[in-house]
This record gives sequence, C-alpha cells and structure tokens, in this order.
Amino acid sequence: MDKKRIANIVIPVVLVLIIGVALYKVITIQMEYREAEDEYSDLAAYVVEEPVENIAVQAEISEVAETLAVSQEESVLNAEAVSEESAENRLTDGEQRAASQNGSAVVHVDDEALRRINEDYRAWLRIPALRLSYPLVEGPDNDYYLHYTFEKKYNAAGCLFIDCETASDFSDRNTFIYGHNMKNGSMFGCLKRFRKEQGLCASDPYFYIYRGEEVYQYEIFAYYTTEYTSDRYRLIYTEEEYDNYIADALRLTEYIPIHDLDFSERPNIVTLSTCAGSYGTTERMVVHGVLISVSEAE
Repeated sequence: MDKKRIANIVIPVVLVLIIGVALYKVITIQMEYREAEDEYSDLAAYVVEEPVENIAVQAEISEVAETLAVSQEESVLNAEAVSEESAENRLTDGEQRAASQNGSAVVHVDDEALRRINEDYRAWLRIPALRLSYPLVEGPDNDYYLHYTFEKKYNAAGCLFIDCETASDFSDRNTFIYGHNMKNGSMFGCLKRFRKEQGLCASDPYFYIYRGEEVYQYEIFAYYTTEYTSDRYRLIYTEEEYDNYIADALRLTEYIPIHDLDFSERPNIVTLSTCAGSYGTTERMVVHGVLISVSEAE
C-alpha cells in the first residue's frame, strides 16, 4: 500500500514537471521567434523600397507567367512536348528584364549603417515572390550564425549567412547562402513555398543581392531536396565541374524555368540552402539561381 501511495503521488508530480518543461520550451521558442522578428523588422528601416509604377506592363507579364506555369504543371507528364508547345510563348530577354523591374521596386540599402551594427555584414538579399528581405553576413565558420542573429544575440533564428569557404563578393562559380527553415516562415522557412505553391516561382523567378553600389540579379533555374552530404554542396573550380553541376541540377529540379537559359558562358550561380523537414533532419532544400545581370544601385 505504501508503494502504491508513493506511486500515486510521484507519477502526477512527474507528469506535471514534464508538462511544465515542455511549456517552458514552447514559450522560450516563441519568445525567441518574437525577438528575432522584432530585430529584423527594425533592420528593415535601413532598406527603402520605392515601387516602380508601370503596373500595366507587370500585369501583362504576370499573365504570361501564369500561362507558362500551367504549362509547367503539364510538363510533369510530358516535358519535351510541352517545351515545344510553349516555345512561342517564352519571354524574351527584354521581357524577362521588364518582369523583374516594372511593377517591382527600386531598392536603396544603407550598407554603411548595417556594417556599423555588424562588421560581418556583406550584402542584402531580396526575393520578391516570397517577400523575403534580409541581411547577409559571413562568419568565421558555418556554425556561429546558426545560433546568433545579425546583432549577435543568441537566438534559434540565427541569420542568413554566406558559406565561409566561398567568396563574399559572389565571384565564385557557386556561392552558398544558408538559413534556418523557421516554422513561422521567417528566414529561409519561406523557401518551401516554392514547392507547395504551384506556379509561384514561375510568376517571379528572380532574386536580388544588393552589395555596395551594385545589384546582382539572379534567375531561379532549379530547386529540389537533397542530403546535406551530397555533392550539391561541393565547390566548383573547373569548367567541366560547372557543366556537370548544372546538368545534375537540371536533372534533379522540381521546377522548369519559364524560358531557356544560356549557361554556355558559365555565369556564376548562387545556391540558397535550408533544412527540408523537422529538427535533426539530414535532408536539405536547395534553390539555384544564375546571374543574369549586374547593375548599379539607384
């Protein structure tokens, strides 16, 4: 009877403790999420977006993109046939540039102010289709900014950071940018929308990196999941390695670009990477973008 009484007391106490610890962890995580959101919201004050007013052109190009997105879905069954059928509807280079600028925004980034806050600041990343806009840093290794925010505060949200083994000026053939797959959709938690929302990428397949007086425009040409130990994370040094890397990416991709892209000059690429599942997973989602223009910041 004594043992039974003890068990009746101990078991409820243990359960209460377990529930208490779980609630504490949930509350702590939510507080960290909020703190990170507030910090990056404040940093947005250093980035000014001025809308471009040619709405008519943007509406027309969006309509073309939606049509091509439907073709992309059909291409899952017959990619080669759809490619021939949609050839006449593909965007020209001029239309492609208009799609990325008209109805979008001219962006001004105060690099000096951001660098005063964090000397590791390198550039600003913007993905209009996902409404993603964050600073990019480069740490001493590929671990620090997994746990610290832009203002170097310990936080599970971390910060988007450039692989420490690649050039921070994006001059390498393949530059990696890492970020957490946050459950609230912040950081790189929004990248999975490309996989979930059919046609989203095709509607605006561009992302931009603002670095000093230059704006680098990239077009997304592939995204898919892979293992963190895969050769998708290898650095590229030779033309043959570049060609093989691109060929493999186009073979693995879940996305078909809205028009043909020319890799013959081997333009540099940027690879965005995040976890593709719950905590502890070894699966990663990668998004590849190819450099299509470098222009002066407005």
